[in-house]
Amino acid sequence: MSTDEPTLVVIDDDADGAESLANLLRINGYRVHVANDAFSGESLIDRLHPHGALLDLRMPGIDGCELAARLRARYRDDLVLIAVTGADERDQRVADAFACCDHHLLKPITTTALLKVLPPVD
Repeated sequence: MSTDEPTLVVIDDDADGAESLANLLRINGYRVHVANDAFSGESLIDRLHPHGALLDLRMPGIDGCELAARLRARYRDDLVLIAVTGADERDQRVADAFACCDHHLLKPITTTALLKVLPPVD
């Protein structure tokens, strides 16, 4: 997808949280799409080829860790993966996410922390 704004996909089963995060990103100049489960998110990523994806680690069905591993296998380093979680950093899922994700952010996410790990907007 060729646009002036970097394109991101937010994947979180908490619809309100996903939309809040997406709105924060939009305010900062990003083009954002939202999915509320891993299957929909994976489909969006395959269709849009975004610059990055923010993945909630704790989702029913396929969780963010499994999705990250699938996406990393398919896209290698062509997709920036950001794990988003409210889990303690000592949680095994968080440790597993570091193996597949480029960045890890703890909820609640601050704008400053988020913008540090995203591609800049021109």
